[in-house]
Amino acid sequence: MSVLELDDVTVAFDGHEVLCGISGRVEEGQAVALIGPNGAGKSTLIRAVLGLVPVREGRIRVFERDPADARRHVGYVPQYSRLDPEFPVTALQVVLMGRYRSVGWLRRPGRADRARALEALASVGLAGRAKDRFGTLSGGQRQRVLFARALAQDAALLVLDEPFNGVDTTTQEDLVALLAAERARGVAVLLSTHDLDVARHACDETCLLNRRQFAFGPTAKVLEDDLLLAAFAGGVHLVGDEVVGIGAPHHHLHGRHDPTDPHG
Repeated sequence: MSVLELDDVTVAFDGHEVLCGISGRVEEGQAVALIGPNGAGKSTLIRAVLGLVPVREGRIRVFERDPADARRHVGYVPQYSRLDPEFPVTALQVVLMGRYRSVGWLRRPGRADRARALEALASVGLAGRAKDRFGTLSGGQRQRVLFARALAQDAALLVLDEPFNGVDTTTQEDLVALLAAERARGVAVLLSTHDLDVARHACDETCLLNRRQFAFGPTAKVLEDDLLLAAFAGGVHLVGDEVVGIGAPHHHLHGRHDPTDPHG
């Protein structure tokens, strides 16, 4: 059984297509990268997979169900937290949010749920920060907490939207290793990223898109110069593993995202 199936997916807002012709599959234990420029529709596709935006044409199936019906089996790590840093919630309480789909929103997490949340915090290297307020943690630590929240859900599919933006190299390496361990247990991963190194080292396959699909297949074949240049509309050139904007040699796409762009 495929974890995720995309069949000629088209998404539109206010009558305007923002994505069209997206097709591919994600299997158990497989990691697929979403690569494309800002505004390419990566976040829109992720929201469609989560059942948060409707598909106008085509079909998305998650564990052979409609996305909205499969949410309890999907863990989500956003590109930045929408939690108010001033909100008085601890790191442990944030991670416990990942347990509510298992216990239900009307029940309080029990001892076993707390133990699972603490285990998830330990797996991201924050066992000693459980009682710290989320807003007092560094950006990298907050992202680790959000990873722990997804892990505590015991999801079979992890969906990550630019999860490494603004984190240090050590945090990124630790989280990539954590994803590898999850994949070894059969967990599937859908990962949006601008970092070609992450895609090459952490993902079996890549979906290259810019409002439409340019390629979906083995990462080494998809991330070839001609396909990248076509998807980025000729507005880039390649320097090693980096995609660099023409006319702005210091503007690297690695780790950059405009959080105000609803379709990134």
